This record gives sequence, structure tokens and C-alpha cells, in this order.
Amino acid sequence: MIHNTADVKLLVEAAGLFVFGIRTDSIFIASSRTESDGDFDEDGYGGIRCYSGECGLFRTPEGWLARYPKYQRVYDVPGTLDELVPLILSVYAHHKQHSGELYEAFEQVVADAERYLAGGIPATV
Repeated sequence: MIHNTADVKLLVEAAGLFVFGIRTDSIFIASSRTESDGDFDEDGYGGIRCYSGECGLFRTPEGWLARYPKYQRVYDVPGTLDELVPLILSVYAHHKQHSGELYEAFEQVVADAERYLAGGIPATV
């Protein structure tokens, strides 16, 4: 059973993913990280880190929400940590295998993914 964001961190890092911005009520996950050539101190701080292929987990009054950005909109999937972490790992495994954008991996892994499309500003032509 996955109890908190610390448990999530252990699981996603074991899968080769990067965690940043961890709090008790949220965690951000990325498929890759690049760092500037700045002078880093002994803790690894001092330069600029850039992450790509991000998604987030957020605590809500109803439980948890996995959020995948898609342009100006997002896919929001509600659930428990026990439901959402395996989904996140599946999406990232697909993303690693097929490349492309993370939201494309989400759309290919999740049946009827459009039902989770929410919020943001609709894209215009």
C-alpha cells in the first residue's frame, strides 16, 4: 500500500524517473533532467535544473489527482495513490519505449483518455 508522497518518491525513482518539488500534498515527476554547468555545492545545488516529461500528483479533498499537461489544458485523473502510481509508471514506461510527448503516451495507455481532459485554455487555430 502506498501511504504518502515519500512512498511515491521511492517507487518512481526506482523506475528511473526524477522527483522534484515534493511536499506532503503534492509531488512532481519527470522523465529527464538536465543541469547547467554552474558551480554546484556538495549538496548538488547552485546551477539550473530543467525537467521534461512532467506530471504531478496532488492531494484533493476527495483523494489524489494525477495531472498530465497537454498544451494549455491538462488531463486530470482522480484516484488513490495505489491506483495512480501504477498508472503513472505505465505511462512513463510507454513514453520511454515510444518517445514523443508524455501526453501522447497518456493517450495511448489510458482508454478513452479524452474523458480526463479538463481545464485550461482551449487551443485555438
